[in-house]
Amino acid sequence: MRDISQHIMDIAQNSVKARANEIEILVNESPKEKYFEFEIRDNGMGMDEKMCKRVFDPFVTTRDKKIRHVGLGLSLLKANAERSGGYVELVSHPNKGTRVKALFKMDSIDCPPVGALGGAFLSLIICDSALHWRIIRKYAEKKYILDTCKIKKTLGVQKLSSVKMYSILKEYIERLESNVKHNGGEEHGG
Repeated sequence: MRDISQHIMDIAQNSVKARANEIEILVNESPKEKYFEFEIRDNGMGMDEKMCKRVFDPFVTTRDKKIRHVGLGLSLLKANAERSGGYVELVSHPNKGTRVKALFKMDSIDCPPVGALGGAFLSLIICDSALHWRIIRKYAEKKYILDTCKIKKTLGVQKLSSVKMYSILKEYIERLESNVKHNGGEEHGG
């Protein structure tokens, strides 16, 4: 993974594959303290304790072995976070869901760049717009909240995956990202 936003997308897609219908992504970027952390919580299938102990092994996957024999996402996340001086935590319970938290020390030469967070959020929402996505993005003391249920209600739509919705959401998320980094943040669907 070239940047942190790709890690966020990968872990969120794990939640989708675990049949979650509610996924919450919390992102906290602190330029002053020089760290970047994210947490992804879902209500998917979860994993038992045995699998949780093995899940960071790149040769372990929960996918069908006919399709894929390796599961590199969590092992790469762990390696990149630890290389920067950070960490990864995973908590999961069968039939209750999973929580993955990662912290990167941004002042480390080995910390990957943050990447295009807005684009990552947009891709996740558009690709799986039937799910309830709740994204809380903090930058220093500013934040915004994206809640797809509230966005759908506000726009009077059932799905966000049309070309028209893509354009609207792209512009909206770009504005939120710009505002949170430069102008003071904006909140939607608190």
